[in-house]
Amino acid sequence: MITTFNREEFLCFYYLCAAKSDLEIHAKEISYIQTFVNDEIFNNVLEVFQEMNDFQRIERVLEHKSLYFSTQDEIDMLLEKAKGIIESDKVVRSSETLFYMLSKRILEK
Repeated sequence: MITTFNREEFLCFYYLCAAKSDLEIHAKEISYIQTFVNDEIFNNVLEVFQEMNDFQRIERVLEHKSLYFSTQDEIDMLLEKAKGIIESDKVVRSSETLFYMLSKRILEK
């Protein structure tokens, strides 16, 4: 299992968190994520992602956020793409809105 992500792997992981925030990952969300990363990275990160529970996923985001997203511009880019993933299936659920709001707070700390 991958224990430390490079920047591209972390992006993929975070985007999977956004996609899963409504408890399922939709095909349109997968397609959207795959525009940012290649299939090999996507499949490797997805395997790690599926082996983790929500608490472990949050820990992984906290461990990596300062490595790759230390400026406000980088954080804004990450949040904007997460928002795109959330909106890609054309239905924004309250759990997805909550994920976005909490994610923004976590990333900006």
